[in-house]
Amino acid sequence: MFKIGMLTDYGILILTHMAKNPQGWSSAAELSASLNLPKPTVAKVLKLMNHHGLLDSHRGKQGGYRLSRSPGRISITEILEAIEGPLHVTDCALPHASCQRIIQCDLPAHWRVVNEVIHSAIKEISLDFFCQSKPCGLVGYLARTSPSSTPNPS
Repeated sequence: MFKIGMLTDYGILILTHMAKNPQGWSSAAELSASLNLPKPTVAKVLKLMNHHGLLDSHRGKQGGYRLSRSPGRISITEILEAIEGPLHVTDCALPHASCQRIIQCDLPAHWRVVNEVIHSAIKEISLDFFCQSKPCGLVGYLARTSPSSTPNPS
């Protein structure tokens, strides 16, 4: 089963909340209370996101975390990889797979293609997608966010 982990799900929830409530800096305690999530879990997610450049951090009494860029410029792939590591469907889809059967098996090349297709689809989705009150469907979302969908000011 292809499934993201609970920590990644919480990461998307936390960043979506921050994107919808851009009141400045948010602390782990504030986010924990607002989202009813354990504070240690929120703190762990915030540190991972900050380490991967998705959040800015500021120490001190008025400190906390905020998105490092607009929600439309943060891809879901970045969030997934910040927590889960590089995306791959199976270990043999990795460039340097260490499977003992790799010499006799034709599947790694096929899995790499599958992996690329999934990666390409996911990278087109930004955090902004999760900020919608009702999703418009992926095709509608992509049409709305693509550079060609913006009116030409001529």
